[in-house]
Amino acid sequence: MRRLLLVPTLLLLSAPAALAQTEQEVLDGIDTALYCATTYAMATQMPQAPAEKLPHYEEASQKLFEVAYAAMVASGFDQPKIDEVAAAYSDEVSTALTSGTDLRFTEEQCDAGYAAAVGQ
Repeated sequence: MRRLLLVPTLLLLSAPAALAQTEQEVLDGIDTALYCATTYAMATQMPQAPAEKLPHYEEASQKLFEVAYAAMVASGFDQPKIDEVAAAYSDEVSTALTSGTDLRFTEEQCDAGYAAAVGQ
């Protein structure tokens, strides 16, 4: 959990990803949302995760996944491509958490992205 507290974000997306023309532009636009959503989801499975934060992690993960999924669908990604992208984020975050390396985003950045996603 020590690494999770260094977790991911800023948000992303809305207009930039929705208006993106290429797959890479879409992925760049949703990068933070997917990375943070994945990190939050994995944090809920970590025994050392602070119990008082679990509801926030679960809610933030769900909302950020919803935002990223909607952006990918709106950009024309089919389900196999969405699954491929999600798996890549799972692999990246899992590797960082299990190896003890720093995550790409801090928890404060992820929280800011979540707040933007829910309009706070």
